[in-house]
Amino acid sequence: MRLKAIATMMLVCATLLSVGGCASKIFQHPLLSAEGKGSSTSAEVYFFREDMFKGSAFATPVYLAGEKLLQLRVATYCKLYLKPGSYDMEVGSYSGGQGMLSSVPSFRSMTFDGGKTYFIHLQPESRMTLTGLETHFKPELISEEQARILMTQYTLIPGPAE
Repeated sequence: MRLKAIATMMLVCATLLSVGGCASKIFQHPLLSAEGKGSSTSAEVYFFREDMFKGSAFATPVYLAGEKLLQLRVATYCKLYLKPGSYDMEVGSYSGGQGMLSSVPSFRSMTFDGGKTYFIHLQPESRMTLTGLETHFKPELISEEQARILMTQYTLIPGPAE
């Protein structure tokens, strides 16, 4: 019986790794702007993934306007140039409940203005449920000062903005 439970858990983990991926990556996205810093036709946006869950094999996906924009592993960040506008952001994450892993997204509406810079930290937030502890990654705007500190501690993922 115990062997069957271990085999089931390994299958669930392998499935989540194949679906969610484990590497940091920036995807082709219609909201990525070809314009660079200082352009009124693009917003400079930094995304940071927290470093609390050291050794986590899961990359946290970020969706913008319903399409996958990027995924970040623990203690990584990236810089992108996005087209100005208001968009719905979904940040997927993983939670542990009774020994099982499941996707638990967080949602936030974001407005990006051209010529401005934004720093978004994917911060963990946990809560107890009837099935166990759920951890969500909430996208929170942080100050440039906070972002500069994180840049010294996290690894930059090269992307189209580099």
